[in-house]
Amino acid sequence: MTRKEISLFFSSDHDRIDELFTEFHKNKEGNPEKAKEYFHKFQSRLCQHLQWEEEVLFPLFATKTGINGYGPCAVMAQEHHHIQECLNLMAVKLARQEFISDQEEDDFFLFLKKHNHKEEYILYPVIDELTTLEERKKVLERMGTPFIKNG
Repeated sequence: MTRKEISLFFSSDHDRIDELFTEFHKNKEGNPEKAKEYFHKFQSRLCQHLQWEEEVLFPLFATKTGINGYGPCAVMAQEHHHIQECLNLMAVKLARQEFISDQEEDDFFLFLKKHNHKEEYILYPVIDELTTLEERKKVLERMGTPFIKNG
Protein backbone atom coordinates (compact mmCIF):
# COMPACT_ATOMS: atom_id res chain seq x y z
CA MET A 1 0.00 0.00 0.00
CA THR A 2 1.45 3.37 -0.92
CA ARG A 3 0.99 6.58 1.03
CA LYS A 4 -0.60 8.69 -1.66
CA GLU A 5 -4.31 8.64 -0.90
CA ILE A 6 -4.52 12.36 -0.04
CA SER A 7 -2.31 13.43 -2.93
CA LEU A 8 -4.25 11.32 -5.41
CA PHE A 9 -7.66 12.52 -4.33
CA PHE A 10 -6.87 16.23 -4.06
CA SER A 11 -4.72 16.38 -7.21
CA SER A 12 -7.45 14.62 -9.17
CA ASP A 13 -9.97 17.07 -7.75
CA HIS A 14 -7.78 19.94 -8.98
CA ASP A 15 -7.91 18.42 -12.47
CA ARG A 16 -11.70 18.04 -12.40
CA ILE A 17 -12.12 21.64 -11.21
CA ASP A 18 -9.70 22.95 -13.84
CA GLU A 19 -11.70 21.18 -16.54
CA LEU A 20 -14.83 23.09 -15.51
CA PHE A 21 -12.95 26.37 -15.90
CA THR A 22 -11.67 25.26 -19.30
CA GLU A 23 -15.25 24.47 -20.38
CA PHE A 24 -16.35 27.89 -19.14
CA HIS A 25 -13.68 29.49 -21.32
CA LYS A 26 -14.52 27.36 -24.37
CA ASN A 27 -18.21 28.29 -24.20
CA LYS A 28 -17.79 31.96 -23.35
CA GLU A 29 -18.04 33.23 -26.92
CA GLY A 30 -20.42 30.77 -28.59
CA ASN A 31 -22.75 29.79 -25.77
CA PRO A 32 -22.72 32.34 -22.93
CA GLU A 33 -25.49 30.64 -20.93
CA LYS A 34 -23.64 27.33 -21.01
CA ALA A 35 -20.47 29.21 -20.04
CA LYS A 36 -22.23 30.65 -16.98
CA GLU A 37 -23.36 27.17 -15.97
CA TYR A 38 -19.78 25.93 -16.18
CA PHE A 39 -18.51 28.92 -14.22
CA HIS A 40 -21.02 28.35 -11.42
CA LYS A 41 -20.12 24.65 -11.26
CA PHE A 42 -16.45 25.63 -11.22
CA GLN A 43 -17.03 28.16 -8.45
CA SER A 44 -19.05 25.71 -6.36
CA ARG A 45 -16.56 22.85 -6.70
CA LEU A 46 -13.56 25.09 -6.04
CA CYS A 47 -15.18 26.56 -2.93
CA GLN A 48 -15.93 23.04 -1.67
CA HIS A 49 -12.33 22.02 -2.33
CA LEU A 50 -10.98 25.04 -0.43
CA GLN A 51 -13.33 24.31 2.45
CA TRP A 52 -12.10 20.70 2.68
CA GLU A 53 -8.53 21.91 2.81
CA GLU A 54 -9.17 24.55 5.46
CA GLU A 55 -11.43 22.43 7.67
CA VAL A 56 -9.79 19.04 7.28
CA LEU A 57 -6.27 19.15 5.84
CA PHE A 58 -4.87 22.32 7.41
CA PRO A 59 -5.77 21.27 10.97
CA LEU A 60 -4.39 17.78 10.33
CA PHE A 61 -1.15 19.28 8.96
CA ALA A 62 -0.88 21.53 12.04
CA THR A 63 -1.45 18.60 14.39
CA LYS A 64 1.12 16.39 12.67
CA THR A 65 3.83 19.04 12.19
CA GLY A 66 3.26 21.43 15.08
CA ILE A 67 3.21 24.26 12.52
CA ASN A 68 0.16 26.37 13.21
CA GLY A 69 -0.52 29.98 12.20
CA TYR A 70 2.51 30.22 9.91
CA GLY A 71 4.20 28.12 7.27
CA PRO A 72 2.63 26.51 4.21
CA CYS A 73 -0.95 26.37 5.49
CA ALA A 74 -0.92 30.05 6.43
CA VAL A 75 0.34 30.94 2.95
CA MET A 76 -2.26 28.69 1.32
CA ALA A 77 -5.05 30.15 3.47
CA GLN A 78 -4.05 33.66 2.31
CA GLU A 79 -4.11 32.43 -1.26
CA HIS A 80 -7.53 30.87 -0.68
CA HIS A 81 -8.77 34.28 0.41
CA HIS A 82 -7.41 35.82 -2.81
CA ILE A 83 -9.01 33.03 -4.88
CA GLN A 84 -12.37 33.63 -3.17
CA GLU A 85 -12.15 37.37 -3.89
CA CYS A 86 -11.41 36.68 -7.56
CA LEU A 87 -14.28 34.21 -7.80
CA ASN A 88 -16.68 36.72 -6.26
CA LEU A 89 -15.59 39.47 -8.66
CA MET A 90 -15.98 37.16 -11.64
CA ALA A 91 -19.43 36.05 -10.45
CA VAL A 92 -20.54 39.68 -10.13
CA LYS A 93 -19.39 40.41 -13.68
CA LEU A 94 -21.24 37.39 -15.03
CA ALA A 95 -24.39 38.40 -13.16
CA ARG A 96 -24.17 41.78 -14.91
CA GLN A 97 -23.85 39.99 -18.25
CA GLU A 98 -20.22 41.10 -18.47
CA PHE A 99 -17.75 38.43 -19.41
CA ILE A 100 -14.40 38.25 -17.78
CA SER A 101 -11.59 39.38 -20.06
CA ASP A 102 -9.18 36.80 -21.37
CA GLN A 103 -6.38 38.57 -19.48
CA GLU A 104 -8.30 38.35 -16.20
CA GLU A 105 -8.97 34.67 -16.85
CA ASP A 106 -5.35 33.99 -17.68
CA ASP A 107 -4.09 35.82 -14.59
CA PHE A 108 -6.54 34.02 -12.31
CA PHE A 109 -5.91 30.59 -13.82
CA LEU A 110 -2.13 31.05 -13.63
CA PHE A 111 -2.43 32.01 -9.96
CA LEU A 112 -4.64 28.99 -9.31
CA LYS A 113 -2.24 26.64 -11.10
CA LYS A 114 0.72 27.93 -9.05
CA HIS A 115 -1.32 27.53 -5.88
CA ASN A 116 -2.30 23.97 -6.82
CA HIS A 117 1.31 23.12 -7.60
CA LYS A 118 2.40 24.13 -4.09
CA GLU A 119 -0.31 21.99 -2.56
CA GLU A 120 0.46 19.01 -4.78
CA TYR A 121 4.21 19.13 -4.10
CA ILE A 122 4.28 20.29 -0.48
CA LEU A 123 1.06 19.96 1.51
CA TYR A 124 -0.47 16.73 0.21
CA PRO A 125 2.74 14.64 0.19
CA VAL A 126 3.60 15.74 3.73
CA ILE A 127 0.14 14.77 4.96
CA ASP A 128 0.35 11.43 3.15
CA GLU A 129 3.74 10.76 4.71
CA LEU A 130 2.89 11.81 8.28
CA THR A 131 -0.47 10.07 8.59
CA THR A 132 -1.45 6.47 9.04
CA LEU A 133 -3.58 4.60 6.56
CA GLU A 134 -6.50 4.84 8.99
CA GLU A 135 -6.08 8.63 9.34
CA ARG A 136 -6.02 9.09 5.56
CA LYS A 137 -9.11 6.91 5.27
CA LYS A 138 -10.90 9.05 7.86
CA VAL A 139 -9.97 12.25 5.99
CA LEU A 140 -11.55 10.97 2.79
CA GLU A 141 -14.60 9.59 4.60
CA ARG A 142 -15.10 12.91 6.41
CA MET A 143 -15.39 14.59 3.03
CA GLY A 144 -17.93 12.03 1.89
CA THR A 145 -15.62 10.42 -0.64
CA PRO A 146 -14.92 6.73 -1.01
CA PHE A 147 -11.55 5.60 0.24
CA ILE A 148 -9.01 5.28 -2.55
CA LYS A 149 -7.02 2.06 -2.49
CA ASN A 150 -3.84 1.82 -4.46
CA GLY A 151 -0.59 -0.03 -4.40
